Amino acid sequence: MTEREWDKRLRIKTIGRENEDNPHYSPYEPTPYSVLQRLADSGHIGRKAHLLDYGCGKGRVAFFMAATVGCRVTGIDQSQKLIDMAKENRRASGLGDRVRLECCLAEQYAVKDETAFFFFNPFSGKVFGSVLRQLSQRGAGKLILYYPSEEYMTRLNLMPEVEHVDTIDCRDLFNGKNDRERIEVFRLMNADGDTGDRHSRTVPNVPHSGSSRQVTPALRSFSCALDTFAAGSTVAVPFRRICALSPLFTAPSAVAVTHPHSSRPHRCTASTP
Repeated sequence: MTEREWDKRLRIKTIGRENEDNPHYSPYEPTPYSVLQRLADSGHIGRKAHLLDYGCGKGRVAFFMAATVGCRVTGIDQSQKLIDMAKENRRASGLGDRVRLECCLAEQYAVKDETAFFFFNPFSGKVFGSVLRQLSQRGAGKLILYYPSEEYMTRLNLMPEVEHVDTIDCRDLFNGKNDRERIEVFRLMNADGDTGDRHSRTVPNVPHSGSSRQVTPALRSFSCALDTFAAGSTVAVPFRRICALSPLFTAPSAVAVTHPHSSRPHRCTASTP
């Protein structure tokens, strides 16, 4: 099914890109339905789950997962305009009993009984770091990242309370050449270190290559530099300048990546100079 056919089937309108007025938040771009179908088929989100979609925009993730998996979904976005559009979609979809929507900043949202957390590069690495700290204090839960940025993966590498669960390859859904076309699934441990099922203690680096979880001084310094560089900034953090802080990464794969089925650039967590 095409994007428009899925929208029609769900009785919602989620196609299109919307800019955000907050420099630390990415423009709205919906997750492709084919990717959401692969996530739904993976079994990582069950009917009893409560999914929190960070940067929900018009609500595509929420309505698709509620309709196909049957789980509850909470969508949050800092844009009142987008939340109003999502609420109109909720009314039209008839899924109001399973979808809750709230306008707020991600770092200010008080997590309730959500058990899984979805990210499609909705905001800067600095905001992502704040959200991770909040979630780690709360306890266990699944972190699900589509098209993860290098900075997001770096911050996850620095968290000993996070373990990698699965990589869902989505390259074949598009042109098969973009290694970032994937879903990464992680699990946050409880305060006592218990997560239930045991999985590999290796968090993959970008793209697809496994890397040790050992936190080196250089890696920790890089993370601190990211926060220091972005602290108090009133503009989006230029990614190429961030890369200059460390030899660990290069910029081209993370800046202005064009999606195979769209002329719109994928969500990036930092802007180019």
